[in-house]
Amino acid sequence: MEVTPLIYLNDISRELKKITEKFFDKNIFVLTDKNVFKECYPLIKNVFEAEPKLLIIEAGESSKNLDTVQYLWSKLIDYQADRQSLLINLGGGVITDIGGFVAATFKRGIKFLNVPTSLLAQVDAAIGGKNGINFRHFKNNIGTFYNPIAVITSPFFLKTLPERHFVAGFAEVVKHSLLDSITTWNKIKFIDPADPDFEYIEIIV
Repeated sequence: MEVTPLIYLNDISRELKKITEKFFDKNIFVLTDKNVFKECYPLIKNVFEAEPKLLIIEAGESSKNLDTVQYLWSKLIDYQADRQSLLINLGGGVITDIGGFVAATFKRGIKFLNVPTSLLAQVDAAIGGKNGINFRHFKNNIGTFYNPIAVITSPFFLKTLPERHFVAGFAEVVKHSLLDSITTWNKIKFIDPADPDFEYIEIIV
């Protein structure tokens, strides 16, 4: 099984450009939500030779459903996406979950790239090819295991997060450190995620 590259850099422009330049401009799509589009899309838009086609949905868990999936399938068809297309999922766990599911099912599977912008997505949701939507009030009741070609992200995205979202994501960091080793736990146990001077965290995956 091919291992998905995990790329975590201050400046992701070079790596993102290296991946996207393998695709024709007309075949690149960016899925994001209204909040992330405003806060994070400006950080990557200059990477593209021509602006990709944007798929923008409402923010939040309420969008992770079959209606949104059908809307995205329809937009991809309208934009003439094909098997050579690339879907870039720019956002938190909702975006990487639903975007991966759409990529896995459209045309029996197109390539996709996760660019997680929340701490929770960076350490969990965007990794491992876990994709899904909520159905009949059950979380992630319908889904696939289908890996992105890469997961690429930057700590600068974390500066756009509300404090409560960052602290919530840090709980996942604590869980991973405890599961990994005492060495990893000792590296993060004295970090205060609410410290205003805290700027960078090494993500352990």
